[in-house]
Amino acid sequence: MSNRDPEKDPAPSTVTVTEADRGKDITVPAGGILIVRLASNPTTGYRWHYVTAPDSLFRLKEHAYQARSARPGSTGGGGAEELQFVIAEGAPPGSEQAEWLRLLSLRSFAQGLEGATTWAVRLIVPAA
Repeated sequence: MSNRDPEKDPAPSTVTVTEADRGKDITVPAGGILIVRLASNPTTGYRWHYVTAPDSLFRLKEHAYQARSARPGSTGGGGAEELQFVIAEGAPPGSEQAEWLRLLSLRSFAQGLEGATTWAVRLIVPAA
């Protein structure tokens, strides 16, 4: 049970993006949640990874894999990875902020970036 009072502390705004949003500007308010849902098949060794600076506008809250429903006994069917990011609060009043969120699909055991796929969106946090 939550102690959150919906009248005084509304749920944060949530924005979901997918492969179709690659390269787009995405507006998410400060304190909001950004959900990135991208196709994935970990049985190939590829997973989505991200790198961010310590002073980034966002931080990873959760990273999970959801398998697609498949026929009983089948393996390697793929699914989607879902990464949830919390957008930082505390931007200077009256100033809009923007930052690229970049993800790489690569094999963690591979040398270099050969075979990697890049996905990115530009996050815009509007002025408060």
